[in-house]
Amino acid sequence: MLQSSDMRTGRQLTLSAAVCAWTGFISLAVTTSFVTASLGLGSLHIDHVPIAVRDLQSAAAQFRSLGFTIKPGRPHQNGIENASIKFADGSYVELITSHNGTDPLAKRYEEFPKQGEGASYVFLRDSDGAFTDHVRRAGGRREPAGPFAFTELPASWQMAHLQLTEYLAPAVDPPQIFQHANGATRVVAVWAMVEHGDSPIVRKLGAGQRQADEFTFDDRLTQAVELADRTRLMLTPRQAEDPSHVVALGILIEVDSLARLKQVAGLEDVGSRGAALWLPPSRMHGVWLGFVEHARWIH
Repeated sequence: MLQSSDMRTGRQLTLSAAVCAWTGFISLAVTTSFVTASLGLGSLHIDHVPIAVRDLQSAAAQFRSLGFTIKPGRPHQNGIENASIKFADGSYVELITSHNGTDPLAKRYEEFPKQGEGASYVFLRDSDGAFTDHVRRAGGRREPAGPFAFTELPASWQMAHLQLTEYLAPAVDPPQIFQHANGATRVVAVWAMVEHGDSPIVRKLGAGQRQADEFTFDDRLTQAVELADRTRLMLTPRQAEDPSHVVALGILIEVDSLARLKQVAGLEDVGSRGAALWLPPSRMHGVWLGFVEHARWIH
C-alpha cells in the first residue's frame, strides 16, 4: 500500500509528465506556426493535380458520370490533350494525355501512363509571392510556359514534381464551369509522396507530426502542411506497394453533402471511411479520389 509521501511523488511525476507532454505539443505548434509564417506558407493554395490517363475521352466521361462538369482543353501544338474539373477557388483536377509528343513535357505525358495511370505532378499557387521568392533564393528554377510560369523547388529539397504555378494572364472561365451536379466545391487536400518520413521537403515545409488522419484513404501515417483557406498538403512516405512513378496518391474534394453526391454519382452502395468517402485508384485512373462534407472538413 502506498504511503502518503509515495502518493505525492506519484502525483508529482504524473503532473510532470503531463506538463512535459503539453509543453512539447505547444513547442511543436509554435514551431509549425513560425515556419508557416516565416516561409509564407499561409499564402499557398492547392492549384491543380494532373492525372495522366491513357484515354482522355474515356476518363472525362467517367468523371462526368460522377456529377462533375468537364471543361474541354485547348489544342496544344506539342501533342498534349487535356480536360479539367475546375472550382471557383482556383483549384482543379486536370486529366491529361499526349500523343506524338514534340517536347520533353509532352513526351513525359505520353510515356507516364504506359507504367500506369496516376498523378504526375502537384502544383501549388502562391497568392503573394513570398514563398516563391524564398524558393528562388534557395535555388529554385523558374520557367515560363505560355500563359503560365512554373517554379521548381531546389534539387536539395528532393521534391521535383511539386511545383509552383504563376498565371501570367488571368484565367477566365464562365460561372457554369464551376457548378457541379454532385455539389463539389474545391480540392481541400492532396496526398503527395515523399521517399521517407525524414525527407528534406518535410523539414523545409515544417510538416506536422506523423499520424493517422481521419480523412485519409488507409492507415498510413502522414504529415500535414497547413496551407491557405484550411487546405492541406499531406506528405506520406512511399511504401513498397506504391507505384514508383506516381507523385500523389490521393485527392480530397469538398462537397456540400455526401448524400447528394451518392445520389448524383450512383454511389449509394459505397461506404465512408472515417470522415470521407473514397474511390480507389483501380477505379479512378491511379489515384484515390475522396469526398468530404464542408461542415466536417472545417470542424
